[in-house]
Formats: sequence, structure tokens, C-alpha cells
Amino acid sequence: MKGVGRLDIQPYLHHIGINPERVSDRKALFRDIQRRHLLTVPFENLDIHLKHPLSMDPVKVQEKVAVHKRGGLCFELNSLLGAVYRELGYQVHYVSAAFWNEDKHDWNPPYSHLALNVNVEGKTYLADVGVGGGFMEPIEIRHGMVYEDHLATYRLEQTGDTSYILQKSANDQWEKLFQFSTQPEELAAFQPMCRYYETSKDTLFGQERLCSIATADGRISLSEESLTITRNKVKEKSPVTSEKEWRRLLKKYFGIDYDLLEGKVKLNHK
Repeated sequence: MKGVGRLDIQPYLHHIGINPERVSDRKALFRDIQRRHLLTVPFENLDIHLKHPLSMDPVKVQEKVAVHKRGGLCFELNSLLGAVYRELGYQVHYVSAAFWNEDKHDWNPPYSHLALNVNVEGKTYLADVGVGGGFMEPIEIRHGMVYEDHLATYRLEQTGDTSYILQKSANDQWEKLFQFSTQPEELAAFQPMCRYYETSKDTLFGQERLCSIATADGRISLSEESLTITRNKVKEKSPVTSEKEWRRLLKKYFGIDYDLLEGKVKLNHK
């Protein structure tokens, strides 16, 4: 896996509550890291709206996540996860993925989503912590593979020698989530799309602040207009009535102080 140097991963592992020495089964450790990450680290795009540059440097992303208790987008979070798995001795490849765009009825551009392929005990898995509502544990990559967690059911469909579509069950029907290639890529290949999402006003990320995290029985998601709490697949949606209320909810449910973040950005720009 090119593009990643050595990384002291202990701050990250401590942050998500993982001690590798206490997990003798490498497959279990592999699964637990993704699960614990998703229960600890939010998927969020706040830096885009704070005009703070995104980074795919695992050292910088780890500082953001483990020290400042923040989250990020797929380019950030999966670059870090790949480096963590690599440091633990797993064979890891970055792979290009693209979400299905229902409005355009077409796939988003290649490299618009960064995912991981990881080899564990002779089998290859799709690992991903960069989705605001994704699968809780890595999924073995093989045609027809079905994975179910407490949030949803997923299925893999092979569409070519190196191409797959990940489907998600909704109302007893399979819907396209994203497609991906198993062709290994260098991290630098994702930089243009990372920059695009960082600066474009044509994407959802550029239009509103989003924050989402998995919980033991569901998910909590905050947008500009609403707070959605899902428990046992039952959603409860409440309106956000003001900026002050939005900031209060962000701190309450995600532990992120937006006033403090704004203050740091202003200080850095002086």
C-alpha cells in the first residue's frame, strides 16, 4: 500500500477502545476495529464549512480523530483505517468506489469514494468507515455475499472481473449503494476528488453541515434542519429550530464544540 509511512497507531486504538494484545484472533481484531471505530468516530464534514483543508495523511487524520475527538469524510477516515490495518500486519489496498446517485440515476465519478480491500487469512474483505450509515463490520468480497447488522442488510453482486456493486435492503427491495473495483490504487489517486468535495458547492457536503454516528442499537444523525435518532430500526426525527440549537445538539450527541472549532480557525487565520 503506497503513499503511507510509518504510523504510531496507539493513540487511535486507545481512542476507539481496542487493545490488540487482548485479541488473539486476527480476524476478530480486524472486525472489531471497524466496529469500534464506527461506534466512536463520527462521519462529519465540518471542516469543509470551517474552510479547513482536508488531509489524507494518516498522521494528521489520527491527530484530528484521536486527539481532537473529531470525525471526517471517507478520504480522511479510510486513509487512516488503511494505515492502522497495515501497521497491524494486514495486507491492505485502497480501492476506488462510487455511490449511486438517485437524482441523476447514475453512478458518481470514479474515485469519489475511498474504500479498502483487506486480505485476512486468505480471504479478501471490503472495509469502510467512511459512510454515514454503512455496514458495521467488513464484508467478505464474493458474489452473492449477504451481510446483516443491527442497522441494515447488504449484498454484494459481482459485475466484472474486478468490479462489484454493494446493495442495501430497503423495504424488502435491494437498492444500489455503491460500486467498487478491487484494483489497487495509490492514495494520491484520490486527491483530486477529495479536493473537489472540499471546495465544491455542488455537492451535499458543500451545501450543509452533516454529522452521523452509529450506536449500539441504531444511529444518530444531525443535519442543518433536523436531528434523527434511530433505535432498533425505528426513526425519530426532530426539527432543528436555530443555529444555537444545532450547536447544542452537536455538542450533546457528538461531543464537538463548534464555537471552539470556529475560534481555532479564526486564530489560525490571523
